Amino acid sequence: MSFLIARVSALALFAACVQGLDVLGGASQHRHKHKHHKHHHKKHKASAAVSSTASALPALPAAQLVQLSLPPVSQPSQPSTATVTQQEPQHAVPSQSLAIFDSDAQQALPAIVDDVRKAAAHKAPLDELQKTHDSETKLLEDQEALLKADQTGLDKSVLQQQVESTKAMLANLESQIASKRQDAVNILGKALTDARTALEQASSEETAQQTAARLALEQVKAAQKQKVNAKKVIDEAQKVMEVFGGSSAPPVTAAPAAPVLPAISQISHAASEPQEPGEAKGVPFLGLMGSAVFRLSMAQMETDGSELEPPLLASRLQFLRIHAAAARCLGLWLALCLGLCLVSNLGAVSPSRPSPLAATALASSSLLPKVAVVPYGVLGVQLDVSHHLVPVAGAPAADTVVVDPAGLRFIQDLGPAGAGGASGAIYSWLKIGLDARFPHDVTQAVLQEGDAKIHKYGQKQVIHVVGPDLGVVSASTPATRASAVDKLTVAYRHILEEFLSSESLRLRLLPVSGGIFAGPFQKDLPAMTFASLDGAFRSLPPASQRRLLRTGTKISLCIFDQRQLEEFQAMCPACAPDEG
Repeated sequence: MSFLIARVSALALFAACVQGLDVLGGASQHRHKHKHHKHHHKKHKASAAVSSTASALPALPAAQLVQLSLPPVSQPSQPSTATVTQQEPQHAVPSQSLAIFDSDAQQALPAIVDDVRKAAAHKAPLDELQKTHDSETKLLEDQEALLKADQTGLDKSVLQQQVESTKAMLANLESQIASKRQDAVNILGKALTDARTALEQASSEETAQQTAARLALEQVKAAQKQKVNAKKVIDEAQKVMEVFGGSSAPPVTAAPAAPVLPAISQISHAASEPQEPGEAKGVPFLGLMGSAVFRLSMAQMETDGSELEPPLLASRLQFLRIHAAAARCLGLWLALCLGLCLVSNLGAVSPSRPSPLAATALASSSLLPKVAVVPYGVLGVQLDVSHHLVPVAGAPAADTVVVDPAGLRFIQDLGPAGAGGASGAIYSWLKIGLDARFPHDVTQAVLQEGDAKIHKYGQKQVIHVVGPDLGVVSASTPATRASAVDKLTVAYRHILEEFLSSESLRLRLLPVSGGIFAGPFQKDLPAMTFASLDGAFRSLPPASQRRLLRTGTKISLCIFDQRQLEEFQAMCPACAPDEG
């Protein structure tokens, strides 16, 4: 829905920019008497009257002499309605009707809307300059007509000075009009370019979303077909079992219920707590038990819906029955080992020698208890279920570092101008939304996917990071998910390293490679995000880990879309609560 709003807004901006250029290309030609025109015209009349009185025709009254010497001149300040209508271009538009946008366009593309309005504001002063120019042009025509009339008794030197003064005034007015119009055209030209870029991005996002939807539909159909095939295999297997084992096949003995294990996040949280010598809780044994149960479960899953021939399928089922009994013995043995571990406190080798588990506690600790999943974007604004932007938290403070999910094309070539989505909002907040390029240190450091660089814009600190484009992956499989997590881990590690270099204690980050860049991993992204973030932390040197785990550090994973909030919260029960 957001890309549709952006596309409509871009089209509206494009139309407004074109309308503004049309208006500036043919400004209204209304005539109006100017103070300068009135001054020159009165001065000219007085001069003509004095010269007529001193002429060589003393027998005539002065009034008649003036009437003879001056040709009839129409007043330029009172043109007829027909003349004005004829001179007005047909496409002249009142300034009140320019740059009118709805709320969606203003919120989606605020910087471009401001540019269009700034250009539209040039129309009123441009019209006034044009009116003054028209008045001066008419005055010049009257003065030149008198100068060419060769009337006796006129001081032509004075009249010539007035003509030159009027010409200078016209030249100055023409220069101002040209400069004013060119300024507006330049602003509108940039706004048009930005609007076209936004339109192209929205169109690309629309195409990507449609492609993802088609791919998802194909995967649903494939899963439905697999269900039908699995049922066929079950039916045939039961028929074969009836031939060899009686009228009905005995139910397949289910594998014994796996021992109730703590959640993975709880194990990770327990391992992250500092342990004194002798306090190791046998977590490796829990991992061994979970691994054994997982292998048996995978064997069961491979058998369900298998396409093996009936005899081989029956052999596989018999194999599972044997291993089900073995699993019972394995569970008893593991429970015994775990009990011995807890009783004898295997974690303490001696009172003076630290436990090997305690010595590696930092290496196995987790960053997730320091991470709070918060219901707003990095700028404190949330997109609610009704697609309304709602301020939930304040803007980032000076001691808070913000993560920008930048695009490599924008970092290296396009610059901040034209960027949309979260990056566009961040650049507007930084006041760099119209800049042609990023700072030199950013362009030199961010050269490929996974790279990150922190930069300080005044009092605001931002980490520009380029996440991997997971949309190039055709499908979500265990192998492709593992590869995607590895790429995300590199990006999060660089984010954490840049954050540590800032000496700040607060970090607002967001899920890297979200939206259309998640590709087939849309549903897996919450789990992949926490796995990558925790993996990035564990890959840091111990000193860096200790700095991140210090008391004052606060890391917020900002979820802009309210519809995704519960998914991320559910995937990280070990995360810190949102303190608001």
